[in-house]
Amino acid sequence: RRQRQGGKTAAPLREISRLEVADHRKEDDCWLIIEGGVFNVTEFLRDHPGGGDILLEEGGGDATEGFLNVAHRSNARTHMESFLVGTAKSDTEEEKEQRLKMVGERIKKLAANRPGAGRHVWRKLLVPLLSVVFALLSRFMGQ
Repeated sequence: RRQRQGGKTAAPLREISRLEVADHRKEDDCWLIIEGGVFNVTEFLRDHPGGGDILLEEGGGDATEGFLNVAHRSNARTHMESFLVGTAKSDTEEEKEQRLKMVGERIKKLAANRPGAGRHVWRKLLVPLLSVVFALLSRFMGQ
């Protein structure tokens, strides 16, 4: 892929590892992979019609599926090109392992921060606890 600038073809885009992209997932530094292109969307977070949080959720990762599943305006792809910083290169085995570890940590963090996190533990304990209470009640009530 070559980057276009003012109607002219520019130098080839830099290949960027997915591991490097994964380091860019903050509000002040947010990159996405969409259809193999790496986009620095940091400056677009506040202007994104769906809200910057949507982009931040995908930040540092491959947002292709999310992008394709949403009906974007006809000029969205043209507008995206201004954020293109490179192309995603294939991971080495070590990079894949590191990225999987990072994804696992992000999932745990998101799960811990979601509303109601931790309540399911009480639900799991509630049935056995109630069973014991009812067993004790029936034993003492039967005597």
